[in-house]
Amino acid sequence: QQQQHQAALFQQPPPQQHHLQNLFDFKQESPLSAQEDSSDVSPAPLEKTAKKQSHNLIERRYRESINGQITGLRDVLPSSLFEGRSKQPNKALILRKGVEYIRHLQRRNTELQSENKRFRDLLTSVGIDPVSLLERSHDFISQAQQTQSQSQSQSQS
Repeated sequence: QQQQHQAALFQQPPPQQHHLQNLFDFKQESPLSAQEDSSDVSPAPLEKTAKKQSHNLIERRYRESINGQITGLRDVLPSSLFEGRSKQPNKALILRKGVEYIRHLQRRNTELQSENKRFRDLLTSVGIDPVSLLERSHDFISQAQQTQSQSQSQSQS
């Protein structure tokens, strides 16, 4: 028995076993078998289960993150995009409508920028500086708001 023990100490471990097997293999009977298993290459069933559980947890978090972002997108889109549906919109529909709406906003933004430029050009053509006009309008609005808040505070007292 002592000769077997000494022979086992000098014996190379099997090439197909994983070095972490002893961490997950709870059926080991002696430290000698743990030493033999320390350079294993193929994972033990319990290690495979632990890896799978870890992977499943990562995948679940990933799915939850994506689902949360899709829900967030649905919440910021106008509800009118989903009217006439008897059930909740699916992820593909939310993404499709989101892309359509963003493209709509981009087109609308371009239209408004063009319209704004036309108005500025028109004002300039009649001798009005658009920037000074904008500043005066801000001053006017600010004064009107102050006057309104003063009259409201006087009427409450």
